[in-house]
Amino acid sequence: MMVRFHPDRPRGRKMIRDFVYQRLESMINTVPTEHSQSLNQYAKDFIKGIQEKCDVTMSHVFIENFPMIVTIHDIGKKHIPDYILEKTTQLTDDEYECVKRHCILGYEDLQKAFNNIPLNEEERELIELCKESCLYHHERLDGSGYPYGYKQIPLIAQMVGILDSFDAMTVNRCYKKAMSKEEAIKKLIQSDKYNEEFIYVLSEVIENENEIRNSDK
Repeated sequence: MMVRFHPDRPRGRKMIRDFVYQRLESMINTVPTEHSQSLNQYAKDFIKGIQEKCDVTMSHVFIENFPMIVTIHDIGKKHIPDYILEKTTQLTDDEYECVKRHCILGYEDLQKAFNNIPLNEEERELIELCKESCLYHHERLDGSGYPYGYKQIPLIAQMVGILDSFDAMTVNRCYKKAMSKEEAIKKLIQSDKYNEEFIYVLSEVIENENEIRNSDK
């Protein structure tokens, strides 16, 4: 299934050219889309909630392209053998080290894809945000993440990391059963690994989703 992103581009701003979006889309479509699409359904409401409720500075490139940035974060997994990604038993140390490489490999894929291509200021910002999303989305504020164990994490990676972890908890996988969305939010808050303010924004997104679903019954 092809994933298409064409953010609204307010007048008076430089346009990110179609070939940049097309190249990003082609990279997204080299990996399974189920996880990416699941994240994408929350992305717009999540970034809107952060705009309204959190004291953080984000450019219009960041805000308008957030769904695409979220969706591209796992492109490095195309380099991980299927037998590891689909394994139903505990990974060996070597297999786990292989999985952790997907962050660096995704970053390198973006580096290669846009190397020596002349980009305008907004396009450069978009690609840097995508690279940060790939490289740092498994880093955690307590230093327990990977690949580097950083505690100082770019804003985009903090946000993507929360959505990524939430989805991992609430979707059935070959090696585990999904937990409820409410339980996942509770675990995220209790872990001290994430920005708590952002998690509360996500919890409101989930609550609103539930209210809409119940009103449609």
